[in-house]
Amino acid sequence: MSNAAIKSGLIALFILIVSVAVSVADEYGCKVLLCMSNPDGPKAVSECVPPIDKLLSDMSKPNFSWPRCEEAESGGSRIVPTNERHEPCPNGYTENPAGIPAITKADYQKATNPAQWVHYREEKYLKWIYPIYFSASDEYGEINRQSSKDVLCGRGGSGRADIARRYENGDGEVKYRVYDNAVVYDEIRFAKRLNAAMVVDVYIGGKFYKRVPLNY
Repeated sequence: MSNAAIKSGLIALFILIVSVAVSVADEYGCKVLLCMSNPDGPKAVSECVPPIDKLLSDMSKPNFSWPRCEEAESGGSRIVPTNERHEPCPNGYTENPAGIPAITKADYQKATNPAQWVHYREEKYLKWIYPIYFSASDEYGEINRQSSKDVLCGRGGSGRADIARRYENGDGEVKYRVYDNAVVYDEIRFAKRLNAAMVVDVYIGGKFYKRVPLNY
């Protein structure tokens, strides 16, 4: 079966579930939870447009509180507002701490075969000509190969390294910028920043399911 056919089948099943749920339990919070759980988006099916439009309208009002679905919450399914403003890191990856430089294990192996050293303030740094990665808000984010709006996620942290990058000042003098304790990751990916008035996490059966940005 093609991916398109599978997707069409899932959408048709979702429409059926929404229709049944609305007819059995006319509860605003339960409709919102069900629609927010749709992998294609909260308003991807027509039955979800009215409750989600009402939700967005309610969010703009003073003293807004998130609608609840007690029946679903008893089974661990719920919506939880979060202060995170980026997509979740992929499974197996963790968000790199703010202000901490990161490098890849593959680049580290190249830099140490053979290693060249820079001595700076009585400390020894590994000479570095490869990319250095930071999250968007960090001081040296401009040297990322990725968008400055992204958050760094790493997998398989296998150590730390003190590294130094060569540069020339305005007078042509060669200097080095040093980075202490760069994290060495097996792999690095980036989670996109979310530009939204509110971001919520959807949990199904007690497990994180998806993160949804909302603007109102």
